[in-house]
Amino acid sequence: DVLYSLGRCFYTQSRFHDAEATFLQVLQISPDHLKAEENLGLVYDFENQPEKAEAALRKAVEWAGPASTDEWPFLDLGGFLLDHDRAAEAAPFLQRAAAIAARCTACHEKLGRALVATGDANGGVKELETAAQLDPKNPKVHFELGRAYRAAGALDKSRAEFVLSEVLYGEHSRQ
Repeated sequence: DVLYSLGRCFYTQSRFHDAEATFLQVLQISPDHLKAEENLGLVYDFENQPEKAEAALRKAVEWAGPASTDEWPFLDLGGFLLDHDRAAEAAPFLQRAAAIAARCTACHEKLGRALVATGDANGGVKELETAAQLDPKNPKVHFELGRAYRAAGALDKSRAEFVLSEVLYGEHSRQ
C-alpha cells in the first residue's frame, strides 16, 4: 500500500517513469493489485503507449468485475477510449461508471460526450445536464453541454451554455 501511494505521488507530480516503475513493483509483490494495474494504464497513456494503456485498463476492469462498487476502472477505460475517438466502445464503460457513482460529475460529463459522439444527442444532453447540476460552476461541463444542445438542434440553449462557459472560464482564470 505504501508503494502504491508512492506511485500515486509520482503520478501526480508527472513523474511518469518513476510511477510506472513503482506500479510495476507493486504488481510484482501483489500481482492482482487492481489500483496499481489501473494506474499503470493511466501512466502508459501519458507515456504515449496506447496499446499498453488499453491492455492495463481493460485488465483492471476485468479484475473489478460486474459487481464492482468502484467507478474508477470503468471511468478510466471509458475516458481512454473516448479520448482515442472510440466513443461507441467507451459508452458502456461510462454508463457503468455513472450507474455506480450517480453523483460523479466526470462520469456524466464523459458519458454525455460519448453519447453525443455516437449520435445520441438527446441522451448526451441528459447526461451533461446532470453533470451541470452536480457541478454548476464547471466551465468545461457547460461548454460540452453547449455542444450537445447544438447537436440536438437547441441553438438558443447552446448559445447560452457557451456564454456561461466563457464567463466561468474567465472567473476560473482570475482565481
